[in-house]
Amino acid sequence: MSDPLETLRAVWRAICADLPAPAGACLFRSTEGFNVEVVSRHGTDRHGRDRAMHWATRGYHGRPRAFAEVIFASTAAEVEASLTGARDRSALLKVPDTPDAHLLVYRADALDAVHDDQYAFRGSPRAALLAIYALDPVRRLL
Repeated sequence: MSDPLETLRAVWRAICADLPAPAGACLFRSTEGFNVEVVSRHGTDRHGRDRAMHWATRGYHGRPRAFAEVIFASTAAEVEASLTGARDRSALLKVPDTPDAHLLVYRADALDAVHDDQYAFRGSPRAALLAIYALDPVRRLL
């Protein structure tokens, strides 16, 4: 049996080699496969969903926004730290627990940091989306 972290490291290296932009200029989010169609059309798996956001949460900055305008995401540095054990969460570490896992890649300059691991789209989420990687085959190896 292979080491799950080593498998994820290899996947990360392959993704970084294939990215349409430098990894440091991207944000990464994991999602389930059933969301891919809505992501492809609208740029976010939160499109069409509404949920109360807790804008008064300590540490949040910026104007209140709709649920679909804010996503949890990881920077490349956060993903890399999680793969060394220096950080306990990242978009890539969610892959083993995500059915039909996919990794969404966004242009970091198209989003604003609004809270820990949370980013708000400046404009169109579709314009911010760079790539979608299917990772369920990787998940089955873990």
